[in-house]
Amino acid sequence: MKRTKEIQGAEEILENRIKQIQRNREWRRSLLEMVIFLAAVYIIFHYVLGIAFVRGRSMLPALKEGEILLFYRLDQQYHSGDILIIHMAEGTEYVKRVVAVEGDVVDIEEETGKVLVNGKVLEEPYVYAETHRSSDKVSFPLEVGAGEIFVLGDNREVSRDSREFGCVSLSQVTGRVLLHTGYAF
Repeated sequence: MKRTKEIQGAEEILENRIKQIQRNREWRRSLLEMVIFLAAVYIIFHYVLGIAFVRGRSMLPALKEGEILLFYRLDQQYHSGDILIIHMAEGTEYVKRVVAVEGDVVDIEEETGKVLVNGKVLEEPYVYAETHRSSDKVSFPLEVGAGEIFVLGDNREVSRDSREFGCVSLSQVTGRVLLHTGYAF
């Protein structure tokens, strides 16, 4: 009888020890999964995707101040109409729309306020005002050079863009906007 109680006690101790080992394994596995998840999120948001906030009114009405943007960092080719995040030399980030790419010729008709790309009026349903040349720093017509793009803000009356600082090097592009929240925070 005493022997049976000792065996039962030993079995109970062994059973508790096995449960403790299993809990430790589950905890370690959960910790490892969390570390892998966090590393994957870091890699994705550091090298593939990015998050930015709209500051200013230069992209109205398409983008409002305070909206959150999700952008893709790995694109290397951009097309007219793409919205990009651009990193300028002074450290500021701009959100602008591609109007022309390498080899295109851009002109702005002062009389009509229209943008012409390769001699054709650019269809811009997202722009509600006329476009005017904003400075004497950029001469029109302008041919977009190799590895460059010409960008404009949608709210042309307040936008600081390629009319002022010229074409943007592709190396300055941080990424292409994939989606935006649609409302400001």
